[in-house]
Amino acid sequence: MPELLPAPGAAVPARVGKNGASAVDSGGDVGGGARVVDLALDFHAACVAIVVDLLAVLQACCLPVRPSVDRGARSAVRAVLADWRPIAADRPFLLFVCAMSGSYVLAFRVCLALPLRARDLFGGQTGLVTGAVFAASALAAPGR
Repeated sequence: MPELLPAPGAAVPARVGKNGASAVDSGGDVGGGARVVDLALDFHAACVAIVVDLLAVLQACCLPVRPSVDRGARSAVRAVLADWRPIAADRPFLLFVCAMSGSYVLAFRVCLALPLRARDLFGGQTGLVTGAVFAASALAAPGR
């Protein structure tokens, strides 16, 4: 099975320039690492998109069919805006939504950043350290 990422210090071809010449990156500067990160982010974005699509299909198959409400001659856009108006006017609910969204984003960022930092600090024992931290976090979580 071919490796997707080059070995540390291996030569990585850079993007081809306008004149058709390509520079070779030694992997030591920011350019080579940035391309590897771009590749990893593209792969993760594709995986997330597939999961979201699968969940949408699952919802469409599993949710019960609800008959449409007769709204008279109003357009669909006005009907949707009328449905959202009470939600947008509920300030405590909007503050709660913002707080919970921020909490989720921060927790997700920690889950992504922890293994990267552990790799920098602990090298080969990254998996052990990351697993121990996540296990301790799960045991200390409220609601157990």
